[in-house]
This record gives sequence, C-alpha cells and structure tokens, in this order.
Amino acid sequence: MPEIPLHGTLDDRGWVRATMLYPTDEHLRECAFARMSAEAEVNGVDDAAPVTVRAVMIRLLLEAPSFKEFKKKNSKATQDGLIAGELLVFVYLMAEVLKLPKPSVNKAIYAYIKWSEEGFKWGDGRPVPHTESTIRNAWSTHKGVAHLWGALRINESYPFAEREDIFGEGWDTFLGVAADLFRFGCTFTPENVQPPEPVLDRALCWSLPATIAPRFLKTDRMPDRLLALLKDYKAPQPM
Repeated sequence: MPEIPLHGTLDDRGWVRATMLYPTDEHLRECAFARMSAEAEVNGVDDAAPVTVRAVMIRLLLEAPSFKEFKKKNSKATQDGLIAGELLVFVYLMAEVLKLPKPSVNKAIYAYIKWSEEGFKWGDGRPVPHTESTIRNAWSTHKGVAHLWGALRINESYPFAEREDIFGEGWDTFLGVAADLFRFGCTFTPENVQPPEPVLDRALCWSLPATIAPRFLKTDRMPDRLLALLKDYKAPQPM
C-alpha cells in the first residue's frame, strides 16, 4: 500500500493535503504541493524580497494548470474528499458508537442523501450534492484517503481542534484520528457483502507511518442526527 512519508517538517502538512486532494494523480498531487509551498513561502513577504525556491518547484509550477483551472479542480477534489470522509465516519459511528446492526456503506450513502436533501451548502455557497451517482463517484475516487478527510469531519461533531488549527496545533491529533479511522476501515467487514471485504482496501489506501498511534473516539454523546437519518432505511433487495 502507498504510504505518506512524514519527516517531521512543515512539508508534511503540504504533502498530506496534496494527497488528500489527488490520491490517484501523481502529477496533480506534486503540482498542488508546489503551489501550497510557494504560497507559504511568499505569504506576508514584501513583493521586493528575494525568496529561495528549489528548481523542481519552479518546474512543477510552470507545468501546473492555470490558477483558475487549479482552483476549480481543487474545489471538486475537496467536495469529493469531504463526501468520502463523511461516508466513512457514518459507518464508523454506526459500528463503534451506535452499535447498530449491519452498518454499511449503503446505509451511509442513504443517510448522506437524506442529510444533503435538506439544502445544506458548502462554505463557498454551493449546495451539497444529493444525487446517489455523485456520492458514489466521490467514494470511488477518494476512498483511498477517506480516513484523512474523515478526521476533518470527526472534528466538526467531536472537536479536537479549532478548524483553522487542524494543520497547526491540532496536527498530531488529526493524524491519530485519521490512523484510527484507517484501522477501522481496513478491518471492519460489513455483513452480507459478497465477496466479504472491509470498507477500505488496505492495498489502495494511503497509509500513515506506523509511528502514528491511533486515537480512539471516546464519547458518551450519541450521534442522534445520524440515527434519525437512518430511521426509514430499507436494505436494497436483490434483483
């Protein structure tokens, strides 16, 4: 399985974020990292001040899509990542917190559709998609990093850091939460799945180094909203 290399430097944040956006596209992943590194390098720096940039970074910036195009790609990738992360968190909460019978991705998709149909919007004002095809496609493209996006989503309901500090003061906790979601996803096999297979395919997921200790969610607060969304769920019938 691929592993995100972490070296204990600020570059780690950039590589994790770039991998979350483009888990299956190496070139866009590298371009995203180069752009984030460049933005961090010039942030708050006077226009006339010299900066040192590695040649490889300049090459990647030259090869990268235009700013407008990249912004559009990043927006779509972020949407798909958030959806995939939410689905994994839903399955996790069903199994680990609610202890519901037969947690599954199908149940999670059903709950997500019910939730999104209520008219919620992303931070940029776009409506949260609620078509099953869009949601399943997001799961397909970003399943390999769902544990990382899921850690962001967990923070929304069970906060461990201020949103703007997740990649700062909350970094170590974020990685630990993601590691636990990875553990869960790669070991939990829903019932009635043929052939039997875990929610996440370990061979295709971006794992974290073994030095990252999983951080388990400990809470007495039930996800009642999720329970309400699943109230009318009926399993798909075989054809």
